[in-house]
Amino acid sequence: MKSQLKIIVLIMFVMIFFCSCSHDEKNEIEIGDIVILKGINEKIIVVGKDIESIDQNKKYDYLGYFYNTGYIGDNGNVFFDEFAVERVYHAEYKEK
Repeated sequence: MKSQLKIIVLIMFVMIFFCSCSHDEKNEIEIGDIVILKGINEKIIVVGKDIESIDQNKKYDYLGYFYNTGYIGDNGNVFFDEFAVERVYHAEYKEK
């Protein structure tokens, strides 16, 4: 009886662990979210996903603009990958 209880507790622990590791859409970076990149202490607004930089001939996860200036031409584009993100501020759509 005691060994059955241990097995049940172990199974429950494993299920809880795997459920907490499942994909959570809230953790995804979406267009409109604000991010802080590692090494850059400025807010960047995400405006594109899965982007190719023509100048650098390289694919990036995201395209953004500095939040305080917005689009100022191609020289203001910020291309970055998810691993470079330090913090995400999720934009939430609110309808009146």
